[in-house]
Amino acid sequence: KLDMPEQLALCRQYGIELDELEQKALKLLHAKTGAAIAREVFGVDDEIYRAIWWHTTGHADMTLLEKIIYLADYIEPSRDFPGVNDLRACVYENLDRGMLMGLEMTIDEMTEMGNPVHHATMEARDWLKGKR
Repeated sequence: KLDMPEQLALCRQYGIELDELEQKALKLLHAKTGAAIAREVFGVDDEIYRAIWWHTTGHADMTLLEKIIYLADYIEPSRDFPGVNDLRACVYENLDRGMLMGLEMTIDEMTEMGNPVHHATMEARDWLKGKR
């Protein structure tokens, strides 16, 4: 894992613009730098690039691949947090309901910790709820 100065250097190298929250949140940067490296080193197409780019925040009107990558990262076998088994069950039953549950869990966790929630995560949740 890269630390904040290394991630910020990669953002500069690849011309990745960051919003105010991203400039302070290491956890959000790896998605953007990972997408840039996947494109440059492995030549991934735009669909895969976007799925990597959005896999930590989500966004409104996500593609099927974007939802799958977001959720695969969120509920992968090594994850162990309160509610993960319920989330896994929901995802396997209905992808969109699982996506909404995962987004709401993230928003609740960030709020409880007193951390800001990325606007794209809120927009993803609202879109899935039909509040476009």
